[in-house]
Amino acid sequence: MHQPYYRNPVGGEYRMPWTFLHAAKDYYDMLRLAVEAGARVTFNLVPSLIDQLEDYSDPAVPDTFLDPLRAHPSELTADTRADLVPRLFLAHLENQIRRFARYFELYEKGRYYGARTPQSLSDQDLLDLEVLYLLAWTGEVVQAEEPLVKALAGKGRAFTQREKEALLGVLHRVAGRTAEAYREAQERAQIEVSTTPYYHPILPLLTDPASAREALPRITLPVIQRGFGADAARHVDDAIERYRRVFGLAPAGFWPSEGSVSGQTLSLLADRGIRWAASDEDILAASLGVKLEGSARAELYRAHKFRSGLGKEIAVFFRDKTLSDLIGFSYASWNPQDASADFAARVAAIAREHPGGTVSVILDGENAWEFYPHNGAPFLRALYRALANQPEVRFATFSESVGGAKPLSRVHSGSWIYGSFSTWVGHPEKNRAWELLERTRCRLTDEEERIAPEQRELAWREIRIAEGSDWFWWLGDDHYSPIAGEFDQLFRLHLMNVYRLLGLEPPAEILTPIKGGGRRGLLRKPSGPVSPRIDGEVSSFFEWLAAGGFDLGYDAGAMHRADRRLQRLRFGIGGDRLHLCVEAGGGLTDLRGQGLSIEVEATASRRLRLRVPVDGGNPQLLEGTASPAEISAAWGRVGEFSLPLPALGLGLTREVYVVLRIVRDGEVLERAPLYNPARIELPEDHDLECWSA
Repeated sequence: MHQPYYRNPVGGEYRMPWTFLHAAKDYYDMLRLAVEAGARVTFNLVPSLIDQLEDYSDPAVPDTFLDPLRAHPSELTADTRADLVPRLFLAHLENQIRRFARYFELYEKGRYYGARTPQSLSDQDLLDLEVLYLLAWTGEVVQAEEPLVKALAGKGRAFTQREKEALLGVLHRVAGRTAEAYREAQERAQIEVSTTPYYHPILPLLTDPASAREALPRITLPVIQRGFGADAARHVDDAIERYRRVFGLAPAGFWPSEGSVSGQTLSLLADRGIRWAASDEDILAASLGVKLEGSARAELYRAHKFRSGLGKEIAVFFRDKTLSDLIGFSYASWNPQDASADFAARVAAIAREHPGGTVSVILDGENAWEFYPHNGAPFLRALYRALANQPEVRFATFSESVGGAKPLSRVHSGSWIYGSFSTWVGHPEKNRAWELLERTRCRLTDEEERIAPEQRELAWREIRIAEGSDWFWWLGDDHYSPIAGEFDQLFRLHLMNVYRLLGLEPPAEILTPIKGGGRRGLLRKPSGPVSPRIDGEVSSFFEWLAAGGFDLGYDAGAMHRADRRLQRLRFGIGGDRLHLCVEAGGGLTDLRGQGLSIEVEATASRRLRLRVPVDGGNPQLLEGTASPAEISAAWGRVGEFSLPLPALGLGLTREVYVVLRIVRDGEVLERAPLYNPARIELPEDHDLECWSA
């Protein structure tokens, strides 16, 4: 469980509300579901997350999002409305927005009016939107346990200012009691709680930035002059002390941020008495120099132990990537009973092949569940039941599984993403951030003696916050968020604060955004009309040359996956038709022979949804008013589709939203884009400079 540190320590205000929202939706719910089922789960709470949860116990905590949301809509200026309203639609369309009829009604209104939406909403519209947004970000257990939440969800619309204020009060109370609930559950021996370096840094990059070259020898590294000194040790020591204050004892285990390990960082933990840590199976494979296949797979299903230079030992577990990612990315579209049965059967098969082994299933604690109906509660309940009913399987925490660990002579430097650190270093934007951070740290080192001790400690705290992993995650091209620029801004704010605490003006290089122009998945705009032959093949070089391109891997979510099959969407218009071309990694012909179909959903004022069998056959119109003769579709090396624009009923902003799905027997196996639809703005009067996505 973690979020970056969103508070400005100097000003005191929170700049983004995600800790508050995940507290309402996930942190308390995930604990209660596990305890309810008697599942022995290990939860990892990042220390800086605990700080934020405690802050949000105060209903008056300053927050640049919550402050305008707390006010009555009639009190908001036009500029404040324009900033607030788009944020109230940052929710999963299917599982959060559509769940409430009034929320979806307002969403549709927003799609119709586009940028005009803030002024198109009445005060009652906005009040309903605010309450429904909060309800959509409230977990199933909280809804069941809190009568007010249940009553407001049932009411559905026409909310009052007083009801909104009461709802906010409940959610602040949930945030404030969360850490205490984890402490009580651990004291009852129902769960284990581990921790992470304080502000969630990538420890190996702090101890030795050149460790990134072990996995990627040719990676371009930032120019670092003096390094980061003892900062890694400070993150670890502060985390241990924070854990003691909350839980009354020292932590037994650490989840190194993003599963990032190296020999140096494991030694750092072992020398402080930490009993266990965990990472990813790719790290184990690289450490052993083997592929974890066949009989070698047994190495994954046991603890290993690493010895530090001081002779201290730490057990290390490595997650089963397949099992973990099934929960994180795949089962959301399954029936909960089928998904839980499939998972339990897989674990039972491992148990039969490797009796006495330990299977480590590790994933983000908050980011998967909005992709599941009902926030994942039906799935998790079914999963815990299915595993409890397997005679070969028992739940265990990591501390209960450290016995019999096998010595591991070396540990490969890397993380649970690609087995490398490329998510946080190597891209010019990421490297730029590291260079600005280190220059600011050097300036503080050189001049800290001339400021008061309390200012000095606050300045060093700003440095440690800026060392957190998430700022670098959102830089570069590998992850997309519509608010990535805000992460950039907050990262640089922490550096600016260091200079201001030193009594200096921040240099221009820190005032300048690092993040390039947000392309939001757009690879290129169309340069002219297209008139493709719909045959499933790119028949000529010029057929789609003038089309726009949309990268389907760019989604407004924090999770990462590398196995997306639908990768690129080309789009263009010709006459009164919208033409789409879908490309997949490895070519679409690789999807044949599996009983798969592709669903294309295009929505403006009206929706068209069609299904095309991969192995051949006529397109089936699932929703919409177009006649079969008006729709063309073909499946070959690419998927090509041609849809009549009049059947979409374009609104004032002439926007079309596109979603693609791979389905089999009605079950969705993949959705692209993963989070919210691709938004295509159609030009008026063929002014092709108006295109965007």
